[in-house]
Amino acid sequence: QHNIEAFGSLEGTDFSNGYQQLTLLTTYTHEVTDDFSLIYTLSYDWRDHEQRRPQQEQLFNLDKVVFAYMEEEFYARVLGKWNPGENHSFALGAEYSYDKFMQPSPGYPHQGPNFVGSFAPWSAGTFSVLGEYQLRLWDDLAIFLGGRADRHDFTTWMYSPKVALIYDVNEQDTAKLIYNGSVRRNDDFELISQERGGNTPGDTEEIDQFEFRWERQTEEFFWALSGFYSEHDILAFDFAAIKSRPLGLLKFYGLEFEGRWEIGDFELSASHAYTKLLDFDLTDPPSATQLISAYPYGFGKDLANWSNHISKLQVIYEANDKLSLDTSLRYFWKFPGAQDYTEYNNA
Repeated sequence: QHNIEAFGSLEGTDFSNGYQQLTLLTTYTHEVTDDFSLIYTLSYDWRDHEQRRPQQEQLFNLDKVVFAYMEEEFYARVLGKWNPGENHSFALGAEYSYDKFMQPSPGYPHQGPNFVGSFAPWSAGTFSVLGEYQLRLWDDLAIFLGGRADRHDFTTWMYSPKVALIYDVNEQDTAKLIYNGSVRRNDDFELISQERGGNTPGDTEEIDQFEFRWERQTEEFFWALSGFYSEHDILAFDFAAIKSRPLGLLKFYGLEFEGRWEIGDFELSASHAYTKLLDFDLTDPPSATQLISAYPYGFGKDLANWSNHISKLQVIYEANDKLSLDTSLRYFWKFPGAQDYTEYNNA
């Protein structure tokens, strides 16, 4: 059966979500010379979760909440910045994070660690190297080369490059051509499941995005128009396999306009974005059950959980030097992909 079966009536059941978080952060900048500095960062973070999902309690035959656990993270980074001249600048750094999972709660949630069944406590570390080089070829043309490499205990090395070409057309207009590549790992609970099951290294996903952006800046007005194309070798939850795994290649594009005006004590910001699915090629179509799009099953050609058109509006009023007021509106026009998935699910 291709659709996700209903779990019956959930009337009167308890949907709930709670969390608490503590973050400590310190940063120190050491000016070694006029053109070279070192920036040190240390942080500690704990996050405490509790979540009830009646559907999953039925699915996994649980008599307690689905999620109840605390995570801890210890993080350190050192970053060096060097500006040897007007046309060159470098940044190179390294960071390490150490995470502990399924730790006892300091008082909330009200029960011992739990995650859809039983997970023994574990820990994992991630070592990263990151850098960027900025070169101004001419007064009106600059290039940015950057990236990072990450090595998690349960994955291979993950490489994420970035290239940007910036051209100052005139005093008001700037054109940007940008490429972003990123590799991201699976969810922590999926990674430990794969590690304990002997399925290593853990799954990762790759994203390649190309963007062209045009900006104009005046004293009172700013606007920008951008277009992008993205390929996402997606890693997501497969309801048939009841786990996150590589599903296939997702291709989509989009356009976005944004503007910002300053009128007296008011600042008005507005934007509109359009996103459209181009293709979604499932690696294993007969068995994969996903909620990203119904397009692979022959229904529509849109993303199921994303509005094709999204508009945003924000107004800020600067009453005085110490007080400002703001309000915002976000409008999702329609979800045609959700309608397509409904039709597929009812077929």
